[in-house]
Amino acid sequence: RGVPAAGPVESEAWGFYALLQVRRDASPLDIKKAFRRLAIACHPDRNPGDPAATSKFQALQRVYEVLSDEEQRRVYDDCGGLVGDDAGFSSVAGMTFEELRVYFKGQYNAVSCEEISKYEE
Repeated sequence: RGVPAAGPVESEAWGFYALLQVRRDASPLDIKKAFRRLAIACHPDRNPGDPAATSKFQALQRVYEVLSDEEQRRVYDDCGGLVGDDAGFSSVAGMTFEELRVYFKGQYNAVSCEEISKYEE
């Protein structure tokens, strides 16, 4: 038992999407269905002999939390896939959305409409 092998996903590994085995353009309903299927498969109660089952399940919950929230998903999509850790889950598994927002906001300079107009001239 455990998490099934990856299904039809984009050739480019997109972290959270690959973990849920859905395409990056998956609908909210597809994401919900994939989460439920995987949550049942890797739930600690279904895998009593797997010491990592709890952490896998918690990481899966975090992935669903991000991809099921429109704003968090947009930030994740805009910033690209995030590098996974040794367990195969994203390194953001323990970060709050506010921590992610602050981190990524600091990575990019704000550009004003005036600056864009000057650039276009």
